[in-house]
Amino acid sequence: MVGTFISHPLDTVKVRIQLSKVGSRLTVRQCLKDIYRVEGATGFFKGVWSPIVARTPISACLFVS
Repeated sequence: MVGTFISHPLDTVKVRIQLSKVGSRLTVRQCLKDIYRVEGATGFFKGVWSPIVARTPISACLFVS
């Protein structure tokens, strides 16, 4: 759960760059600034609960086995 929570902001930036328009050439720095300016620090953690909930039982099964 902690690993997912820590890596989620980088995944958010990666996805937004991938979804940006082809000709826009959005850089990581620009993407970070835009997310922080428009949504604040919480914008980096949008949708974090879905992967945490999905990975918790998987990790538990791996740990048990």
